[in-house]
Amino acid sequence: MDYPEYKEIIFTKGAGIGRITLNRPEHLNAFTRVMSSEIDDVFHRIKRDGDVKVVVIKGAGGAFTTGGDVGGVGEGDEERRGAAEPNPFVRVPSPRTGYATSDPVIWERNSVLTQLYRWYDLFWDLPQAVIAQVHGWCVITGLEFAMHCDLVIAAENARFHNRYIHGGGRLYTMWPLLIGMRMSKELLLTQRNFSGKEAAEWGMVNRAVPADRLEAEVNQLAADIAKQPLEIIALNKWSVNKFYEAMGLRQALEWSGDIHAHAHLSTPNLAMENLWHEKGYHEGVRTRDAQFPAAWEERRT
Repeated sequence: MDYPEYKEIIFTKGAGIGRITLNRPEHLNAFTRVMSSEIDDVFHRIKRDGDVKVVVIKGAGGAFTTGGDVGGVGEGDEERRGAAEPNPFVRVPSPRTGYATSDPVIWERNSVLTQLYRWYDLFWDLPQAVIAQVHGWCVITGLEFAMHCDLVIAAENARFHNRYIHGGGRLYTMWPLLIGMRMSKELLLTQRNFSGKEAAEWGMVNRAVPADRLEAEVNQLAADIAKQPLEIIALNKWSVNKFYEAMGLRQALEWSGDIHAHAHLSTPNLAMENLWHEKGYHEGVRTRDAQFPAAWEERRT
């Protein structure tokens, strides 16, 4: 299988292991349209590549990923957006594109479901096992991204941030199954940060290790998986996935889109977006987060 030279990710393979590095370290590996399209491309190639049995995803520099690059347009995005595309933070008037109707409820619902189903296709239905190697910040959409991987190994001092940019509405679809109802509600209601060590204690990630051991730990895990035949890896992975689908995971995904749409069109959210429009994105976020210090304070043990 041939792979092109990508612009915002790096892909290498050998000994049955494919390695994807999110490569925008100067922007903490925030997703752009370019990076997202490259992730799609590499996974579609991996899906047909019998030489790859396990995939490792990590971030270059100081973070795994801070999620979507909403604070600015990534290089190469200007041409894709076009000069006439509206500011995504301005609700009225803001015609939506890409669907038969621009009604904001339908647009918001379809927008989030398109993304979540995309990750389902990339990770959940992939024959190969996928390991997320998390260090530094793992934020919002990046946290959802990691949760869709089969296995997650985190540095003990990794920092997870779950305050969705519009203030709420997105259930990180795997949380109730991974960490239970009580912990899911606590994290969603307080929206506080938490560490890799805490995530491991709750069962959100497989384990957390000291940062200087993270690479070696992931390499060993990937090598152990790569010893197995790809057919057995795929069947074992899918047997677990189908169990959770039978418990209603895909239905919960649908509800996530509905709740997301309601959250985006709620009165508090519309007021916050107007604030962003008036003050600029960064100042608007600072004003918002000043109201919720618990989301940023360090957890003391």
